[in-house]
Amino acid sequence: ASLVGPRGTLHALDVDAAALEACARRVRDEAGEANAACLRTSAQSHAAPPPGLAPRSATVVAFNLGFLPTRARSDEAPPTTDAETTVEALASWALGSVKPGGHVSVAIYPGHPAGAREAVALRAFAERLPSSAWRATSHAPVNHEPSAPLLLSLHRLYREPPFKYAEDDFAESIKASNV
Repeated sequence: ASLVGPRGTLHALDVDAAALEACARRVRDEAGEANAACLRTSAQSHAAPPPGLAPRSATVVAFNLGFLPTRARSDEAPPTTDAETTVEALASWALGSVKPGGHVSVAIYPGHPAGAREAVALRAFAERLPSSAWRATSHAPVNHEPSAPLLLSLHRLYREPPFKYAEDDFAESIKASNV
């Protein structure tokens, strides 16, 4: 929120009201009330884009898949995301909303069965993105268990005119993800 400032927009989506409340509180605490004015929360799945997000308008789209640390330490099971919904979100709106030079980050938690399946599908999806338009990298700790959280970073490459971007077509990536 501090980087976006009051003139920009920061969208936060979650099906979990507690996660949205925690996000809003943290933004206010860390960025201050003036900068927190940029935050727009939506109680919804990541399957659909946030209201008002235009194509190729975002600098960053960040996913934090199915994990709220305070819930992980409680008796209440946290809601989880699934591979099909996340791949669809990437292909149908997230990648298309990022402007050249921007990126999509996906924090993945493979420490539970749905998260492990999601990690495999998302890596397969990212591997098939066209390298002429995207740079896909995976960041995983090497001194932790294989089930430790990891970050998938999808960077839309910037091309000087007269380079023509192809229409966003993620069919091969979706097929590779097996969802």
